[in-house]
Amino acid sequence: MMKRKIGALALLALMVATWLGYPKSDNLLKQQIGQKIILDIRYFCPDMDEDADSDDCKTPVTHLPDILADTIRDTNLGGIILFAENLETPRQIIRLTTDLQQAARGSSSGLPLFISIDQEGGNVVRLPNEYSTTFSGNMAVGATYAQHGDKFARLVGSTLGRELRTLGINVNHAPSVDVNSNPDNPVINVRAFSDRPETVAQLGAAMLEGMQQEGIIGTIKHFPGHGDTRVDSHSGLPVVTHDKARIMSTDIEPFRRVLQQTNVQMVMTAHIQFPQLDSSTVVNKYGQAIVRPATLSREILTGVLRNKLGFEGLIISDALDMDGIANFFTPVEAVINTFEAGTDIALMPIQIRKPADIKSFRNLLDYVSKRMIEEPEAYAQIARSYQRIATVKEQLRSSIPDVDSKLASAEEILASAGHRAIEQALAQASLVEWSSGDRPDLSRVNRVHVVFPREEDAAYLAQQLAQRTRWQVTSDSLRNATSGENPYSGAAIAQADLVIVGNNYQQLNSPALNRDTAPAVPLNRADRAARLLKLAGDKGKTRVYVSLGSPYSIDNFIGLSDIQIFTFNEVSYHLGALRQSPTLEAVANVVSGRVAAEGQLPVNPLHSQLVEVPGGQPPGIRAAQP
Repeated sequence: MMKRKIGALALLALMVATWLGYPKSDNLLKQQIGQKIILDIRYFCPDMDEDADSDDCKTPVTHLPDILADTIRDTNLGGIILFAENLETPRQIIRLTTDLQQAARGSSSGLPLFISIDQEGGNVVRLPNEYSTTFSGNMAVGATYAQHGDKFARLVGSTLGRELRTLGINVNHAPSVDVNSNPDNPVINVRAFSDRPETVAQLGAAMLEGMQQEGIIGTIKHFPGHGDTRVDSHSGLPVVTHDKARIMSTDIEPFRRVLQQTNVQMVMTAHIQFPQLDSSTVVNKYGQAIVRPATLSREILTGVLRNKLGFEGLIISDALDMDGIANFFTPVEAVINTFEAGTDIALMPIQIRKPADIKSFRNLLDYVSKRMIEEPEAYAQIARSYQRIATVKEQLRSSIPDVDSKLASAEEILASAGHRAIEQALAQASLVEWSSGDRPDLSRVNRVHVVFPREEDAAYLAQQLAQRTRWQVTSDSLRNATSGENPYSGAAIAQADLVIVGNNYQQLNSPALNRDTAPAVPLNRADRAARLLKLAGDKGKTRVYVSLGSPYSIDNFIGLSDIQIFTFNEVSYHLGALRQSPTLEAVANVVSGRVAAEGQLPVNPLHSQLVEVPGGQPPGIRAAQP
């Protein structure tokens, strides 16, 4: 009796699927599954032996080999994600994206490809800096919110969108709307706008709208939130143990607000376990039962994102070759589980590096299609998902102009003077200055010594300061300044009136800052920076600490500097033979007194026990309990 009932339900599901126009053949089903996959073709070695390690292939795909074009056409592949290795010059990029779309046109579906990229700005960029506009990143945008609202979020979004579109890229996996509530977060950190959900939502929605108004499909990520983890899902499987109320009010809240405020077309999942949202288990490839990561959780993706938040657009997994998934599941297991959870697009389930990998990909399509046929509910879900993809892709259909015409347009748009001006304006508006009392008087400064991790950045800042003042400015790298027989001396510091030390986020290896004590462990850059600042303080020098990138290093330097400047990024680049850094130009403007810093920290940067700091600090700034 039970078997008959199950059979009847299965037959009913198949009848409904047929009535709705779902696939009536294996080939049609495989076409639909192919559309649900985006592949990484970062490298490809056409002559690599079948038994060779795919990771040994380091030949970048900068033009489309015939074998890859055939694969796109024959499998109805849904998309390609591009990385820095694929991107060299505007002409080369346009030729590559044009050829990719031509290959897709020859497929049986005729649907265009999603050609996607991670171009967030700040630490996560793929386009060459020489040919594109490089922004300071989301936390820098967050630092402008108090003074400028969502102005810079919208400008960055529209600029990114315009530059991507002219290159033939139509999907950007940005912005991140994670709430960085954990100072030790190794992967989100300055990629977050703020540690306040409402600010993240406001800026995320504005940036998304800016991109989508330029015809780019944006992606809010990483659902249900990657902001409170100490593990990077690229290298492990994080777990968030907060109760459901906190997860909903903090991590998920920005997603809820953005979905209400604007037309979100794509949401990316997180490879994170949330046992308070879904405590069900899945058996991994070692036979162990583990709590389902969000990427593989129907309760989270369908129950919360679809049903509770009402999202009707495309759900895309984060890269399935990241260790948070790949360490525990085979590519086939990962794809089947994420499809069953409600994901529309599986991102990077298998690496394509050699011809044998193409065979493996085709086998994956065969196996997944057979599994879907055996499960009527999954079978029907594939068709619904395919229809969502096809509907979004309809807006991408257009004639493909020739490369020369596209290049002429790109040359007017990419890194234009107007775009570079926005880049510089954001760098300046985002700079935060913090001093524990009145700002030290720099009017009597004559000699300045600058020490940064990279000698070329120190020299660039020294040059910028010299152009703005009458100061005599010298420079060095952290390694050079703390090397030699007496690593903590420094004649240049002894001669300087003002010492400027910059560093990116690191904790001290050696807590003792006595310059005469040999460290118990090798010095990292934070140790070197701290020791130089202490030496300068011992000699009575005025000290400026420049936080490059993450603001969470300030714990190391409270009491070691008179002025702290937060920049949220350390991006510098070359335009031809000339070095450029909007960030360091902004720092030079503030230190020289030419421009006052107007940014406000969008996060609490401290790890330790917190008390309010007296003395007019920007909102949210606190210092450690003495």
